Parts: sequence; C-alpha cells; structure tokens
Amino acid sequence: MQVIEDPSRIFINSWNIYQKVIQANYMKHRDLGIYSQKYLKDFASHQALRVLDIGCGDAKQLSAQLSSLNVASYTGYDLSEDAVSLAKQNMSKTGADLIFRIGKMEELIKEETTTYNVIYSSFAIHHLQEEAKKIFLKDCFKVLEKGGLFILIDVKRASGQTREAYNDSYVEWINRDWSLLTVDEKKTVVSHLTTCDFPVETSMYIQYAESAGFILEDDVDIDPRHGLIIFRKD
Repeated sequence: MQVIEDPSRIFINSWNIYQKVIQANYMKHRDLGIYSQKYLKDFASHQALRVLDIGCGDAKQLSAQLSSLNVASYTGYDLSEDAVSLAKQNMSKTGADLIFRIGKMEELIKEETTTYNVIYSSFAIHHLQEEAKKIFLKDCFKVLEKGGLFILIDVKRASGQTREAYNDSYVEWINRDWSLLTVDEKKTVVSHLTTCDFPVETSMYIQYAESAGFILEDDVDIDPRHGLIIFRKD
C-alpha cells in the first residue's frame, strides 16, 4: 500500500524551494495571476468580495490581487499553521475581515456555515483523488452564492494521459529545465509530486463542476501542464 505524504510538509520543510518556483514562474503563477486578477477586478466592480480561498498557503499572490479591490471578508483554508501565520500577515493589507481555518479542505468545506460570492483555489484540489474531487466540487457549489465566481487554478493532465505518464513527463521537465533548483531541491519537489498529486484533465474538472451545478465561464490554457478554469453559479 502506497503511503501518501502529507501535502503540508512541502510548505513546512521546503518553503524556500516553493518561493524559487514562484519567482522563476515555472508553474506560471505570474500568468495565472494576471488572468484571475481580470475576473476578480470585474466582479469587485459590482459588489464587495466575500472570498473563500481553498489551500491558501501564504496568500501572498492573492493578497496582492485583492489589495486594490473592494474586499469585505476573506476566509482561508490550509493544512499548515506556518502557512496560515504568513497568510494572516499578507492578507492584513487588504483591510478585509479575516478568518483562517486549519485542516483538510474536504472536511472544512462540509463544516462551512458561511456563504461566499467568490471561491478561489490555486494548486490545491489536485491533492484530492478522483471521487473526492467530485464530492468536493459539490460542496463548493453549496457554499457559493447565486451569481458567484469560482476560480480554479491547477495542474492538469493532457488528453488521454495517465497519471504515470504525467508524472514521468513532469519529472523529466523539472530535472531538465528547473535550473534554479539544486539537485536535492528537485528531489524534494519530485517526491511531493509523485506521492501527493492526482491531477486530472481539464475536461474532467469541467465535467465534475458542471455535474455539481456550475456553469463554465472560461477555460484558460496557459500551457500543457497548468491552467485556470472560471465557473459561475447561476
């Protein structure tokens, strides 16, 4: 039986590595942020944002996007207390009412008693396996208000690609092109990827979300491995 690594460990043990990945834009954080900012800005021009951030990490990128917008409240979910500590500092700049919950996103969403007009999740839901993704998206639908926006950023498999083939391709790419990381740092990222990540094709994400009740607004194909999907609840 395969032992699944706790996804929070990559944050606790390897924060500097993750910062290198973001700064180098290997996973297209910068490009994805530009697209999500466009939707957030447009939505905030009509109403104050009440945001649920699933897998918030340190919330550094999202806090920068929200800092100039009308944000009434922000709730962040994450497994890591260390991440949440940093997220509190970063999100304080927005002036929004802040709530943070530490735990598994699939459990926290079921306990949620508040509704939101924006759900945002960046590189988190791929940690759930297939059936858990389907259930999780249904739970997201329940806490999103009518007319609300769901921004989903994540890794993705190519059409017809198996998880094993995806892993092989991604690992090859890391070893070949992630030149800012040391050999040991690459090994740490690969270990996390091969034990914690369960990506699906974009078409499957869309299928799961539409089955839950969401309406597809946009599918942004940044590159073959990373993408952004915008859903609405009407």
